[in-house]
Amino acid sequence: MFHIVCLDLWNTLIHASSGSATGYMEYMEPLRRRGIKENAIHRIVRDTIMTRDLSYAEMVRALTRHFQVDLSPKEEDEMVRRWQDDNDSAQWSEGAEELLRTLRRSRYELILITNLTAPAWETVDQKFRLAARFDRLVLSFKQGRAKPDPLVWENVQREAQPKYRVVGMPFTGGFNLSTRFWMVGDNEADDLTIPRRMGWNTIRVGAGQTPLVDIPNIIKRS
Repeated sequence: MFHIVCLDLWNTLIHASSGSATGYMEYMEPLRRRGIKENAIHRIVRDTIMTRDLSYAEMVRALTRHFQVDLSPKEEDEMVRRWQDDNDSAQWSEGAEELLRTLRRSRYELILITNLTAPAWETVDQKFRLAARFDRLVLSFKQGRAKPDPLVWENVQREAQPKYRVVGMPFTGGFNLSTRFWMVGDNEADDLTIPRRMGWNTIRVGAGQTPLVDIPNIIKRS
């Protein structure tokens, strides 16, 4: 059976070598010292910084303008350096590379759906040859929107419809979502809630969740 498998990137297929679950929050300390809450930082990074094509320095300046704080040049330089170092330290999550090879051998369509900055993509794509491993890339900084915006998944679904009608796949109401589409990610709110609501199959990975090596068999048995 043919499946369309969509995968998140950070903390799903790759992770920073620090192993920090908070990711970029560690180098947002200058903002946190000025009373900016982590959830506010997360929202602006996800919804604004990761939806624009900005350099490291431009990202830091956008944050300071948004929160109306003044950082010293030293603090700004330190944020840029640590942000770049964090992306440079990225490594495969356990079993991720083999997972992609196995899914490819199964002839599934593979789509990368990820929130990330433009500099991060340049770094990790060069390091892991990600673009060559997927049939389609849905990158927040190119799309101008980030998960969990429902349009992210709605557009994937809409653009796939004409292609699979051609090969005679049986769809009810346009799509048989429960048996064709999968979303794999580590974050319940950002990665999985919306596609599950749309009728997609979802698999949560990460600490205490489904191991990556189990995913091909889960899809195969469906």
